[in-house]
Amino acid sequence: MRKIQIDLPGSGLVLEAFLDLPAVPGPFPGVVLCHPHPLYGGNMNNNVILAVSQALTSNGIASLRFNFRGVGQPGLLC
Repeated sequence: MRKIQIDLPGSGLVLEAFLDLPAVPGPFPGVVLCHPHPLYGGNMNNNVILAVSQALTSNGIASLRFNFRGVGQPGLLC
């Protein structure tokens, strides 16, 4: 699996994200993974999100996982 860090700018803030790609050359389909609510331990590194991302990339599917506004590195909010 290849992992690319991405900053998604918009409306005065930047969301942190990772694009997880299969190890094989593309093109390949992709999905966007949304984590559980932050009050319940949700962020883009949640164990369920990571397991789903790994399963997808192992099967030739790219995934984009990101932190919702207010989750993750505090310095990313502009």
